[in-house]
Amino acid sequence: TLYVRGRDGRTRRASAIGGVSHPQLSYSAKEVVFERNGQILYRRVGGGQRSFGIGTAPSSDEFGRYIAFARNGSIYRSKLRGGHPQRLGPGVSPAMTSGGHAVLYGQGALVRQSTRQHPVAGCASGDVVQVSTSPHGNYVEFTCTDGSAYLGYVGPQYASQRVR
Repeated sequence: TLYVRGRDGRTRRASAIGGVSHPQLSYSAKEVVFERNGQILYRRVGGGQRSFGIGTAPSSDEFGRYIAFARNGSIYRSKLRGGHPQRLGPGVSPAMTSGGHAVLYGQGALVRQSTRQHPVAGCASGDVVQVSTSPHGNYVEFTCTDGSAYLGYVGPQYASQRVR
């Protein structure tokens, strides 16, 4: 269950009971996205709630404008308040930059960035399982099915280094 504590110090229930995972709060602490029982939801604190339908692993920008999530083996991106989700491509585990300008996600053994045609990083063996990014999207951390973890610089040419 998702609870939100207001500036007045009171804690209020912000979702139906049970099944909540992957909550992400904006910088202003006024927007939260989360997964609940296989559904992706957005809630504005003190305001309404919006459902994006089925999906997993929601990731939002830090200003409460955009969301990315996985659905049926594909990555989607949408505005939080209005607009329809747009498919970015096949993949898993989206991670959005703080400004919402890019989404990084796993696609087989590669890490892709929504704003580039070429992959930005990759596993030496195995497939990408989980992706996270720095606020500006210049670094990506990811894990692979072989158990290795990598930290990569997202520049003109990618070079990932295994984290030991």
